[in-house]
Formats: sequence, C-alpha cells, structure tokens
Amino acid sequence: MTLASDAPLKPPAFNYPVDSEGKALHIRPWSFSGVHQISLHLAWISFFTSFLATFAPAALATVIRDDLTGITKVQLGNAGIAAITGAIMGRVCMGTFCDMVGPRLAVASVLLITAPAVFCMSMVENFSGFAAERFFIGCSLCMFVVCQAWTGGMFNVNIVGTANAITAGWGNMGGGGSRGRGWVLALTYGYSFGVELTVDNIIVSYLFDQFGLSLTVAGALGSVFGLMNLFSRASGGLISDIMARYYGMRGRLWALYIMQTLSGVFCLAMAYVDYSLGATIVIMVIFSIFCQQACGAHYGIVPFVSRRSYGVVTGMVGAGGNVGSAVTQALFFAGAAPWQLLLTPQDGLRWMGVMTLGITLALFTIHFPMWGSMLSGPTKGATEEDYYLKEWSAEEVSAGLHNPSMKFANESKSQRGFKYRVPAGSPADRPIEVEAKPNVVA
Repeated sequence: MTLASDAPLKPPAFNYPVDSEGKALHIRPWSFSGVHQISLHLAWISFFTSFLATFAPAALATVIRDDLTGITKVQLGNAGIAAITGAIMGRVCMGTFCDMVGPRLAVASVLLITAPAVFCMSMVENFSGFAAERFFIGCSLCMFVVCQAWTGGMFNVNIVGTANAITAGWGNMGGGGSRGRGWVLALTYGYSFGVELTVDNIIVSYLFDQFGLSLTVAGALGSVFGLMNLFSRASGGLISDIMARYYGMRGRLWALYIMQTLSGVFCLAMAYVDYSLGATIVIMVIFSIFCQQACGAHYGIVPFVSRRSYGVVTGMVGAGGNVGSAVTQALFFAGAAPWQLLLTPQDGLRWMGVMTLGITLALFTIHFPMWGSMLSGPTKGATEEDYYLKEWSAEEVSAGLHNPSMKFANESKSQRGFKYRVPAGSPADRPIEVEAKPNVVA
C-alpha cells in the first residue's frame, strides 16, 4: 500500500508558466493576481516603507539642526552613521532569520518591531535621542534582505536579476569558496548601495549650503537621486539578465563592473561642477543611474553564489552596502579628526569616487568553476551539480534534502553563455542523478 505522504510532491497549478521549482517564468509588474506577482508588490512596498522612514530625517537635516538645541554638523553626520550601523546589524541577522521562518513572516516581524521607533521620532529633544532613533529605525533596512530573498524564491533564474532589481529599486524610492564570492560582492556592494545611502544622507544639505537654495527646493532636487530608482535599479537587473542570455555569468560580472566604474567616474565629476547648479543636477542624475544600476546588477549575481544559504548570502551582501556607507561617511563626511574637519563635501565626493573605482576592481577575483570569471573560462569538467552539491553532507543527500539544489543547478545551466552552452535535451543538459556517497563534501 502506498501512503499519501509517500507520493511525489507536485508544484501547485498556476494560470501562468512556472519552472520545475514552481518559480514564475515571466514578470508582470502591472498585475496584482497570482502569488508570484502579489509577492513582488508586497516586497517592494515593505522595503519602500522602511527606506522612507530611515531617510526622512536626512532630508530634514537643515531643520533638525536648528530645532535641536546644540546639535552640530558632525553630530548630524554621526546620526546618519547610526542609522547605517543599525541596518548592518539588522541585515546580518535577517539572512539567517529569513532562512529559518521564511520571508513573509520576516517582513511582518520587521514592520511590527520597528514601527514604534518611527512613531517615537516625534518625541526627540536632543542629539542622544535623535541618534538612538535613527539607529533603531535604520534596523528596518534589513527589509532589503527579505525583499531579495522573497523575490529570488519566486522567479526563475533567467529573470531573477530583473525581479530582484525591481523590488529593491522601487523600495529604494523611499529615499528619494562560495562564501569568498559572497564577501567580494559584499565589498563591492559597499560602493554601489553604500554610495547611494551616503548621497541620500548628504545631498539635501549639500545643495542647501552650496547653492543657497531654500529647504523646499533643495529637498525636491535632492529627492531626484532616490527617485531615479523608479527605473534605474530595475534596468541594472534587466541588463544583467540580458547579458547572461548571451554571455552567461561572465556577462553579468562585466555588466556590473562597467556600471559601477561609470558610477565612480560621475561621482568624481560631480565634485568638479560645484560652480553650477544645473551641471550638478545633470551629473547627479547620470551618477544616480549608474550607481543604482550597479546595485541591481549585484543581485543578478547573488542568487547563484549559494543555493542552500541564499538568505545568508543575501544578508551578507546587503550588510556590505551599509558597511560601505558607514565607513565612507565616517571617513569623509562626518569625522571629527583635525584632517577630517578640513575636508569639504566636494573632497568627500572625490574620495568616494576614487574608492568606488578601486574597490570595483575586486570583481576580477570572482570565479565560478562551472562558468568562469571576467577574464577566464570555466574549469574543465566542472558542473553546476558539483558546485551546489558541495553544500550538502552525505547524510543530507541520502535523505534527499539536496533535491531543490539539484533542480536549481539544472535551471542554472543557462548561465554558461552561448560559447559553453549545450543543446537542450542532449545528455549533458539532463539533470544528474546523485547517489549518497561519503565523499560528496569537498
């Protein structure tokens, strides 16, 4: 007799195409029907809420420094660092939490826990309270990790870069071994998303002070940088997916490198046009497009670093963005050391651009055995199944716990690029049946 529990599980039926993992094969951002599309919208709306709450005080910095007696420019900068520090802690923890309970419960938990901190911002009377509030509200930026894990689990590998970029980009409008690969991406993300966070924190004050604008005008112009996320981050993910169709993972890496390098170039350029408001705004818009495209392109690569620990890697890379921002602000925009007090905002932009150009070179060190790196092809004989199987022990393989990873490995063969891609249906394109062996762990 066959028990019902012994029957093979089948993915639920949908009225649109899904892959072998039950992930949607198409993105319909205009649609609110179907679990995949609804999850897409809930993810970006949740992130939008947390981003808006975190950076609203930065947009009002010129008012806050007059309203809170005794607060200095350095203290305002340190409060911004406190917000980023809260985000670092939240993102590191959220990756593991998301793997444990799933993204939906993680979203609800973050919103419920951080909402009281947003309400209490209206009661702040001094710098200590202001910094503490920014820290606790900043913790809500860990919503980004949940956002990426949620959409990454809902959409096929060929469109995951676009899906992740849409949810993160629309969310960001609120502000106007395998592990080695993860650490490199965390480092470089510190100078794409980290740069975006830094600009979000300083841009309104910079325009207000440099060009003598009213707070209303400075706020409106400064918000343009964040509002470019309406399309720029999504376009970064889309370009990453398009490059992958022709050049595989190597195309994704090159797309990211080019976008982030151009971001650094225009960050430098912005520092040299401080004599003209018009030129500053034009350069700022171009700068924001490449900066946010690089953010989206990062998360076209992250889902492939680890299948088993996707949430952890997402959290690690996301936290890297906040670390980059905290370090940059502490060094060039909010330091109290004698040499730092001599730095102008233009100096800060110059050094931020230089660091972006330098850190982005680390992308040349990323190598996937089955896909290669920016400068070299894949390792001979390496397969997707071998790469993702190494995350499982012999006992786990024997219990069948590795099966989702093997399905993902089969879908990920599309990342080989046309030069190394095998014809569909050929023996090399078929999933590999894995038996439990004591030497499956490298």
